[in-house]
Amino acid sequence: MSDMSNDFIIDLPTLEDTLKVAGCLAPLLQAGDTLALCGEPGAGKTTFTKLLLARWGIMDVVSPTFTLHHSFSAAFTVHHLDLYRLDSPEELYQLGWEEMMDGSSLVVVEWMDKFPSILPPDYLMLNFTYAEEGRCLGVSASGPRGITLWEAMRICVVSGF
Repeated sequence: MSDMSNDFIIDLPTLEDTLKVAGCLAPLLQAGDTLALCGEPGAGKTTFTKLLLARWGIMDVVSPTFTLHHSFSAAFTVHHLDLYRLDSPEELYQLGWEEMMDGSSLVVVEWMDKFPSILPPDYLMLNFTYAEEGRCLGVSASGPRGITLWEAMRICVVSGF
């Protein structure tokens, strides 16, 4: 996780605020991007993914905790993974990780912090935490594309969405 930009924190006191952030990010994403979602159980990883993918008309998003992986078709393929139940990176490779990371898809990974050694060099990391009111979202990035997304998100949030 070298060359990570500094975190910036976004307060998400309501679901509407989470929807606004998803709305900021959705139009920026493209095939080849990787979103690494982290946070405690129930902190908002799957909810954020649902709101994000709904911006592209994908409405049937459910947590892949037990199925481990879902794929969706939008302008490009979207892979949504949940690593919570995996014990090793080898299990992720058995799911087709290398094929998913070939640059032709958006890859959204919940619990990516379990196996940081297999993060690609370019990614945007979203870390959801509980707050006194709602949630907080820490945003960090690595690599040129990840940092471009980080900067665009920061501008969107600072400008009030």
